[in-house]
Amino acid sequence: VRVLEHQNAVAYSVNHSWGRTYSNLFTPKGVVAMKRSDLEQGTRVVILGQGGEVLGCCVVGDTGTLANHDVDILLDTHREACWFGEREVTILALDRYWGG
Repeated sequence: VRVLEHQNAVAYSVNHSWGRTYSNLFTPKGVVAMKRSDLEQGTRVVILGQGGEVLGCCVVGDTGTLANHDVDILLDTHREACWFGEREVTILALDRYWGG
């Protein structure tokens, strides 16, 4: 297990259950985008809050240049995205789920 601490995560939502990543890939809920240098596509991750609580389990579906943050998280609703907002998280990288 690889631990990435002090990661700045930002949540967003779209009007339906699919968004697009930096690479213009469609992403369902449960897929996150990470900075290119952090983790490879297909890596399974657990996202922890500052208190160590599990915020979610996801798969890295895209890597690319993110603005001023380390992780993009797609949520179902605007309300969920506003609740999550932007916050510091810890990422536990487990293993490769798919990909090379």
